[in-house]
Amino acid sequence: MNAPASAKSDYLRRFEARLGKLPSDERDRVVLEIASHLAESEARGRLQESMVGLGAPDLLARSFVDDVRLTAALQRRSPVSLLFALLERSARSAAAGVTGFVAVVMYLASFTFLAATASKPVLKERVGFHLGDRELLGDWVYLVGPLAAVLLFLLADWLMRKVAARLLKGGPRL
Repeated sequence: MNAPASAKSDYLRRFEARLGKLPSDERDRVVLEIASHLAESEARGRLQESMVGLGAPDLLARSFVDDVRLTAALQRRSPVSLLFALLERSARSAAAGVTGFVAVVMYLASFTFLAATASKPVLKERVGFHLGDRELLGDWVYLVGPLAAVLLFLLADWLMRKVAARLLKGGPRL
C-alpha cells in the first residue's frame, strides 16, 4: 500500500470510528460519501489537500453526528430533544449556544408564569404582578399567566426550530 492510500485508509478508519453512535445504515452512507470524495481527490492528485480541507476526522465525524441528532430532534417534534441537540452543538456554533440559552430562559419564564397563576388562589395578596404596593392584574392573572406561559413556550420552540433548520442548511460541506 502506498503512502497516500495508507493515509486515506487511516483517515477513513478514524472517521468511521468516531461515527459509532450513528445507526449503521447512516454510518455506512456517510463513510461512503467521504470515501468517494477522497477517491475523487486522489484521482486528481489532491488527496492531501482534500484531507486538510475536510479537517481532522474526529471533528468531521462530530459535525455529521451533530447534524443527524439535530435532524432527528426536529423530526421528533420534542422541544426537550431539540434543546439538548442545540446545546450539544454549542461547542461548534455560537448560534446554537445562544439559542439554547435563550430557550432555557424562556422555558423558565413560562414555568414562572404558570407557578404564579397556580399559587395565586393560596397566596392571593403575595402573588401577582405588583408595581410598588399596587397589584396590576388582580384576577386577570388567571388569564394572562397561562397565556404568557403558552406564548413563551411556543416562541422558544419556534426559535429553536428556525435556528436548527438554518444550522442544518450550513452543515458539513465537501
